[in-house]
This record gives sequence, structure tokens and C-alpha cells, in this order.
Amino acid sequence: MPGTIASTSYPGGRTRPALRPWLVMLRDCGGGPAIEFGIVAPIFLMILLGIYQFGLACSNYLFLTNAVIAGAQTLSVS
Repeated sequence: MPGTIASTSYPGGRTRPALRPWLVMLRDCGGGPAIEFGIVAPIFLMILLGIYQFGLACSNYLFLTNAVIAGAQTLSVS
């Protein structure tokens, strides 16, 4: 018959109709990892950029502290 969906045959001559194409697409999980990456990637990037910004802030704090110490030593000696 034209337009029929293929069926699966089992031992004993029984047949089961194949799943409709839209039902097969519902069961397909090919895009799952991409969606998970799309959800997790921004959070991960925000955490990484936060760590980077915290490192820069600590570096600037130490640089400023050392500059103040050096200035105070120079002022006290002269």
C-alpha cells in the first residue's frame, strides 16, 4: 500500500507497526547536550570571570599596599 509506514516483523509472523516519524523525533535526544551546555555555560563563565576579577582586585590591593609601605619608609628616612 502506498503511504503506509513500515512494520517490524517478529518470530511467529507477528508484526508491529513502526513508530510515527514525529514520535521518533520525540524520543530522539540528539540535542540534549547542546541544551545542557547552553544552560550551564553562562553560569560557568560567570564563575570563571568572577574568579579572574577577584584575582585582579587582590593584585591591585597588594600593589597599592606595597606602594604605601614604600612611600612611608621613604618619608620616614628622609
